[in-house]
Amino acid sequence: MRYYLLWILSAVISLNMALNKNSNIDFEKKRGRESEGETPKPLNKQNKMEDLGDDVSDGSTDHNVSMQLDKILRNICELKENQNNMKEMFQSKLDELTENFDSKISLLKEEISTDLNTERLRLDQLDNSVKTLKNEVKSIKESERSSVQSNELTIVAFGLQYDREEIIEEKVKRLIVTLGEQVSENVKITQVSRLNTKKGKPGIVKFSLENVDQKMLVPRNKMKPRKSDYSDVYCSTTGIFRTSSCCVL
Repeated sequence: MRYYLLWILSAVISLNMALNKNSNIDFEKKRGRESEGETPKPLNKQNKMEDLGDDVSDGSTDHNVSMQLDKILRNICELKENQNNMKEMFQSKLDELTENFDSKISLLKEEISTDLNTERLRLDQLDNSVKTLKNEVKSIKESERSSVQSNELTIVAFGLQYDREEIIEEKVKRLIVTLGEQVSENVKITQVSRLNTKKGKPGIVKFSLENVDQKMLVPRNKMKPRKSDYSDVYCSTTGIFRTSSCCVL
């Protein structure tokens, strides 16, 4: 389009230059005759006809030039109209793209918001699950601790020696073995705790069994284990004691 406009402008300039050149030539001829002192001769009929033909020729040239100029102007108008149409088309495309872009951005925002809400809900559910699990663990620990402190499932051992590196549950298991196969094969220890040592004496040991039936296997009266290592130890199925620690086997 730019080259087409340049071509039109160059054509107009060339046409103007040609008209100016013809005018200058006629003017020079006339001035030359006047400078030579030639006296204008009377025009005869033939000369008049020639002059008339020249005038007609000049009129035809002017008409052609006018037509060319009109054509050039029409082309320029068409170019301007095409430019306006192209501008409107580009603007329409730009508006359409902008609208589509805004629509996609809005849709993307909605999707992100939905995903965030979903993740937030999942986190809340996870938090509630963790809290529920903590409460259940706490409840189990409290239940186990209360079972050690309950007389229904608890047996008290007196005289079980204490040392700093002891594993109290292992000592209680060995103690159960000394009570005989009937007890050791049918009893399941659930918890063990030792009371604080007082006046150089080993603290009392308390351990719980799974149920009352297992507890009934242990003699209700005080007794001494059969092995010499536990000859100073005796057990009781009654008594309430305050424990300092608790161990789940």
